Amino acid sequence: MLDSVDQLLRWYLEDVRPSFTTSKDGPLFVSESGKRLTRDTARASLPRRQKELGFTSDEMFSPHQLRHAFASNLAERGVDLLTLKELLGHVEVSTTFTYTTPSSDYLEKRVRLAQEKWRKLLRDGKE
Repeated sequence: MLDSVDQLLRWYLEDVRPSFTTSKDGPLFVSESGKRLTRDTARASLPRRQKELGFTSDEMFSPHQLRHAFASNLAERGVDLLTLKELLGHVEVSTTFTYTTPSSDYLEKRVRLAQEKWRKLLRDGKE
């Protein structure tokens, strides 16, 4: 699985989920009350947990920002926009395009690669 997500899910199932429910059946993700984790519960819990962990206001992030980071990270790793479109559940690829914001490190790396390519082509006398 991408980025060893299988190891992360195994950790969640073996070490985290049992803290909230003893049931092996039912929803995969459960809230602190042992009920199905809803979108609203996750959105409300994330900032509270970040504050408890000592995140500063500049460090805090939303679920939507995680979605953008996911898309941008995969795009930087070479995953094409059509694949990202499917992973994100978008109808239009133009929506997916707006989700991918390359980091400054990525942009700098790509510019340097292009410069090296052109230098080599000029040095070798090829077009």
